[in-house]
Amino acid sequence: MHSPQYRQAFTLMFVTAGCLFALSGCFGGLVLGYATLHDKDVSHKESLWGGYEPGATYEVLMDVFLEKKQGGTTKPVLTPPGEVYQVAGLYNAPDSVPAYNSNSDAWPEVVGIVEAGTRICTAEVRKRGALLWGSWVYVLAEILDGPNKGRIVDITDLSVFADEKHDDLILNKPDPRLLRKTD
Repeated sequence: MHSPQYRQAFTLMFVTAGCLFALSGCFGGLVLGYATLHDKDVSHKESLWGGYEPGATYEVLMDVFLEKKQGGTTKPVLTPPGEVYQVAGLYNAPDSVPAYNSNSDAWPEVVGIVEAGTRICTAEVRKRGALLWGSWVYVLAEILDGPNKGRIVDITDLSVFADEKHDDLILNKPDPRLLRKTD
């Protein structure tokens, strides 16, 4: 028969081994990913702006949706209707503005529509990532007109990949179907 100290040591060793095993699997990757998550302003690095210009004004060329936080950002997101990319529900956005207007309750993440002609000003480029997930950049802009004036939003979904990369980061540039530089 084993002593209580032996059983306690064995139990501690078993629990520790179980924890290490769990942390080495998917759960461990998730924990490690969130533990190393970073999000920082890199606006001072001109090379990370991609095809955007700091402080430039862009016009929104079609009605887009203003959505609550999604994905890798802490700000509201401007997303085009799904019909733009011919993929239903892309970015959790309705297929079209009429589809949203006919059943807005089906899209609780949509908090409004930013109308075509609205101006936005690029405010910040941020780098976000984690040890196991890699890093990416996203662009924030301030809405200059309309009912959402002054609101800071993520405009990544109104972007396409820029032609260049920087330190293996894929950069963004305005999607010419959705944004046009005005100044």
